[in-house]
Amino acid sequence: MDFGVALQWGDMRHIGLSPTLHEVVKTARDLGFRSLWTTDQMSARSDNSFSTEPLITAASLMHIVPEMLLGVAVLVLPLRNAAVVAKQSSTLSLLSGERFILGIGVGGSETEASLA
Repeated sequence: MDFGVALQWGDMRHIGLSPTLHEVVKTARDLGFRSLWTTDQMSARSDNSFSTEPLITAASLMHIVPEMLLGVAVLVLPLRNAAVVAKQSSTLSLLSGERFILGIGVGGSETEASLA
């Protein structure tokens, strides 16, 4: 059985994001996790926390942990250009050696649904 880890961020204003993210994913790898998952958040959060753009985040991790699968656990597709997402996703898959997995959906909040 394989396990993955979701990369969800709280309030990132007081720490440097990139070194921390790289440390987290290397630790996940060292602990035996098989995959890393980012999430998409297109609307503002009530706690003012920060959410990274999931496709760029996956691309930035591609070479940090070359043995792990990289996935987006539900990209909010109605708020994006589908043709651009298809091109970005196929490029990520190609450049990562087919380690990229894309989940798509309509969003997880009423605000995101109302923006579509």
